[in-house]
Amino acid sequence: MILSNPRMIQKTEMNPNLSESLLTCQSLIHGRGIHSSITCLGLDQDRYLRNTLLIMYSRCHGFEDARHTFGTMQSMNIISCNVMISSFVQYGHPEDAVNLFEHIQNEGIIQPDKVTFLGITKACSALSDIGRGILIHASIICYGYGNDVVLMTSLIHMYGKCGDTRSARRVFDNMKGMGRDLISWNAMMGVYNDSEEGKETLKLFGELKLEALEPNRVSFIHALGGCSSLESGRCIHQCIAHKNYELTFDLVVGTELISMYSRCGSLNHAWLVFDHLPSHDVISWSTMIAACAQHGTGKEALQLIDQMFKEGFEPNEITFISILNACSHAGYVKKGCSFFLSMITSYHILPTMKHYGCLIDLFGRSGRIDHAADVIDTVPFPATALLWETLLASCRVYGDLIHGQLAAESVIRLTPERASPYVLLSNIYAEKGQWDEVEKIRNMMIERGVRKEPGLEQNRYRRNHT
Repeated sequence: MILSNPRMIQKTEMNPNLSESLLTCQSLIHGRGIHSSITCLGLDQDRYLRNTLLIMYSRCHGFEDARHTFGTMQSMNIISCNVMISSFVQYGHPEDAVNLFEHIQNEGIIQPDKVTFLGITKACSALSDIGRGILIHASIICYGYGNDVVLMTSLIHMYGKCGDTRSARRVFDNMKGMGRDLISWNAMMGVYNDSEEGKETLKLFGELKLEALEPNRVSFIHALGGCSSLESGRCIHQCIAHKNYELTFDLVVGTELISMYSRCGSLNHAWLVFDHLPSHDVISWSTMIAACAQHGTGKEALQLIDQMFKEGFEPNEITFISILNACSHAGYVKKGCSFFLSMITSYHILPTMKHYGCLIDLFGRSGRIDHAADVIDTVPFPATALLWETLLASCRVYGDLIHGQLAAESVIRLTPERASPYVLLSNIYAEKGQWDEVEKIRNMMIERGVRKEPGLEQNRYRRNHT
């Protein structure tokens, strides 16, 4: 057979080499060079090479290159769409991923497959868009993927991220006849933990044995996260040692054990776990520092901080929250302020709302209400209800009525359904003997339908400040 077009011979011979180079390419600069060669050879509209280029750019962190390449494609198929949806999600553009999915659905030319739905459920998770999530769920059913365990597990994650625990559980229960695997069980336990339904997490963990499934590392981490009592926590710890003794020395599991023991009131057990870990990372250090702060052992927390610095660990955003909390509980105002400034100047970490909350708490606990109020005035973004409530709690302790009124009014304006600002302000009035004002607040709560739930507000405040 004689090929009359020499250029076509070149294209045919070059395709395999170029595609192999793209598939093995690990450098963005190298990948761009291959792309230039493809363009020079007139192969820039070769669909296979185009798809391979998208994969390469996504792998080599060349998102804008991938976006441009996709935008100049004269035609697309399901592979190119799937790669682009995945890239949108990976590089923080979930809205674009959903828009692309909706586009191909509206056009009706390309039929989505399992990979498409996996990518788009991740996009909905990132957006916490329950409305679109429900539509995606319906599409999955319509396209015949309703019995796919992997996709159903992805839906569990999605509903959990959207805050719809009930829908996540319905999906999980409907999977019973599909052969639910350990990943789906872990996903459901994770959803319960995220929604602070620890009892349900532990219940699911206990039901694993009925499914003849052996818990793994993720299962144990979720189970520990669901523990609210020392008894249940120690049982899970013993189970880890019995099922997989090596996991007791796992850094992530160990860190979760530290957090569990601290949360359940046993700082000694937390110390034992920390000391027996073969190595530490910044997360385990931060968790142990937070545990010391939570239990009022500020001096030990600061000693840990010094040790962490000496061993060359660089603190991150979470570490500084633990450090500031430790200083707050120990009453080390100057040290706390110094750490706050070093976070910005030495480690170039911009303070978040939580860091400012710690700083307000630092001043408030020490009775420096004016300084705490000044921090709120200087926060570079709109102050949240939590910041004002932190100030209000300190006003309650020190009987500062002037700042307390301002803080309570701000919390009520931002979260009118919350009972705590009414209660805290009422307590301040009561301590001042202003019973008429106490009565006014009680009547106000009745008129607005605000009900005090004993223990709930206090527990929420405690969670937010530890």
